[in-house]
Amino acid sequence: MPGNDTNRWDTARTQVLARWRNILERIQRQDEGGALELINAMDEFCEEAIRSREAAEERSGTRCVFCESFIEHGGCFGMLGEINRAVLHRKWKVAHGLATTNIRRLEAADFSALSGSMPALKAAPARSPGGKRPA
Repeated sequence: MPGNDTNRWDTARTQVLARWRNILERIQRQDEGGALELINAMDEFCEEAIRSREAAEERSGTRCVFCESFIEHGGCFGMLGEINRAVLHRKWKVAHGLATTNIRRLEAADFSALSGSMPALKAAPARSPGGKRPA
């Protein structure tokens, strides 16, 4: 039932947003261990993808193949790898920017057209070959 799916994903998004806001606070405090712990935790979107996988007729593949964000945006691992590197190298400004971008992307997620899958999330701004965001 689409309304039920919308409520589940909205609830998951609320919880994921709270975690990312906590990550941002830890980055602002330059709390490397605390930030990394939260950045790398399996989140509520993963849990919803697991539920979708369990409800699907064809269950082959990992939970990630049931997460539309993973499919449409190249997965969460690229962004997580980038923010992990920034925190580990104590590039707090870069980490802050990445966390803020992810929060904005999550806030903009559209849950209105769910058909039992993960809502589409807007892609983060593109990076130039040098790794910098266009001005």
